[in-house]
Amino acid sequence: MPIPVMLQGLTNEDILRLDPRDCKRILLKEELEMIFKACGAFWHHPGQENPTAPHVILTSGKHSNIYINCPKVLQRSNLCQIMAQQLVYLLESFYKGPIDWVTGSDSSALGLSKDVANILKAKWHPMQKGSNKSQVWGKAVISPGERVLHVEELLTTSLTTQAVRDGIRKGNPSQVDFIPFIPLLVHRPDKDAPEIIDGSRLIWRLHYNTYVVNPAEEECEFCKKGSRALPAKENWDELVATM
Repeated sequence: MPIPVMLQGLTNEDILRLDPRDCKRILLKEELEMIFKACGAFWHHPGQENPTAPHVILTSGKHSNIYINCPKVLQRSNLCQIMAQQLVYLLESFYKGPIDWVTGSDSSALGLSKDVANILKAKWHPMQKGSNKSQVWGKAVISPGERVLHVEELLTTSLTTQAVRDGIRKGNPSQVDFIPFIPLLVHRPDKDAPEIIDGSRLIWRLHYNTYVVNPAEEECEFCKKGSRALPAKENWDELVATM
């Protein structure tokens, strides 16, 4: 059996080439962040250590103290498999019952949910985006009594997660039995985001309390302290230099 690799001390290039077979253990939070950083997918404002350091402008136009881009990690098949295994380890500490189906939102969680299904030897079916931010389940039918695991890569609000549940129920003729937990890779909730959605409790590998403000509606605390607001993708090197 391969000896699990310790990520500390590895270069970014080493991390990007990680073999999922070498990561058969629960990774530390710091190690998960190392993977995200190696992919250029994680940045966090240094806070009081450097209050005037730049903060980010999200794609929504809002200002924030954190930037996490899960697709940049999950688009790498080896790292997606590693993250899927981390969700399985997480789930196993809460639930040990049967799982017949696995799914996740389109499009962010498609690859992740498929890799989770492969590990669990469960059936997998992709959701599809519908109109008005809906999520659609089509063609496949969940039989009565089959248990469905719903996983997501990131949660900020509950809207997409709830849309997945609604789409699955609408797309099946019988009552759908969901596993009572929703494993998340990253939990980055808005202040009003619930921790139980449609009867299933959110569980996660990474959690961050975030500051997010719409500068058109209220004053940004970072701007007030002299911190510049920068679009993350175009200013990545400058942002990373502050961590």
